[in-house]
This record gives sequence, C-alpha cells and structure tokens, in this order.
Amino acid sequence: YVDCMNVPSGSYTHLEHFGPDSRCYDINYDSFSGKVSSSYCLKTECNADQKVIEVHIAGTKITCEFDFQLHSVGDVQLECPRFAVVCPELVCPGNCSGRGVCNWNSIHGPRCECFDITDSSPGCFGSTSSAIQAPLGPQ
Repeated sequence: YVDCMNVPSGSYTHLEHFGPDSRCYDINYDSFSGKVSSSYCLKTECNADQKVIEVHIAGTKITCEFDFQLHSVGDVQLECPRFAVVCPELVCPGNCSGRGVCNWNSIHGPRCECFDITDSSPGCFGSTSSAIQAPLGPQ
C-alpha cells in the first residue's frame, strides 16, 4: 500500500510524483514479460475553468474530459479516474440524485437545479414532493 500524498521510503519509478497534488491511477504498459497493469502516483490538477482533470506523466500533460477515458503516452496507457472521486468540485453532488439536472454553467461551479422547487439541498437530496413522482395510472 502506497499513499500518493506522502513520499514513500521504498523505490518507485521516475514517472511517479508524490505529494498533496498526487493521485493514484491505473496504468497499463508492455514489458519484456508481456502486458503489465499497475498503479502509479501522478501529479493531478482539477481545472475548474475547463471542467477537466489534468494528469502529468513522463513530462506530458494528459487532459481527462470524462470518467475512465483512456490515453496513450508512448507504450503507456492511462485510465482517467472518476471525476466525482478525484475532483468532486467539478461535478454536481450525487448527480442531483436523479431528481434534478446539473447546471454546468453556474458561476459557482456545477450546481443542481432540482425538479422540486422547494428542495434547496445541494444534490436534490430532499425531494419528496408527490408532485414530482410519476403517476400510478388508472386504478
């Protein structure tokens, strides 16, 4: 187990970066013994202006535009993380609980606009109004 936010006492590769701005990523690459999957600690930036995650590996900045996007740098393949985990400020809380829509253009960052106008919770968690429930149909 390695905490990407702290420099380990053991060995690590030249591709890795440790510190408060580091996160763990799944990396795949080809080696002499075949395809290898591993986890690497990489410098990570949450870019709120562009709504992307920027990952630095081997002197290259990779831009993640969505969850689990795949990027190749040479023979290394990197899988982008889930935005809600690495940069929660870039997504709406709880995906608006299925009870609203995410307004990506809010001046305060992504904000939920709840279907129930009386629900002022950040992720539309308090919506219980019968007005937003689907009708049961003829009875």
